[in-house]
Amino acid sequence: MRLKLPAVARWICVFLVVECAWFGLLYPRVPANWKGFVIELLAGAGVMTVLSVCAAAFWWMSKQEGRLLLWRYAARALVFGVGAGIFVITYFFETRFASNFRYFIFVGR
Repeated sequence: MRLKLPAVARWICVFLVVECAWFGLLYPRVPANWKGFVIELLAGAGVMTVLSVCAAAFWWMSKQEGRLLLWRYAARALVFGVGAGIFVITYFFETRFASNFRYFIFVGR
């Protein structure tokens, strides 16, 4: 049995999963205050935007008739663009708002 959720609820679930993954990827750097937490949420939202635009472009390309070689090059360009977009978002927030983050390393006993 499939769970039927409204579109808004699905997007909220996707957003929460992406935010958890984003916080996990930036693990040693944790927010030092509430501004850092908001900044990290905004950066995660930017990453989600880049990924969703890339997924929409892949979906659109899959529906088009065309040459396989052109699709391969377009897919590579999209993947490199996503990587560059995530790097720019991370670099911007890391350099502009570095004082709002600190390092935390969890050491179990």
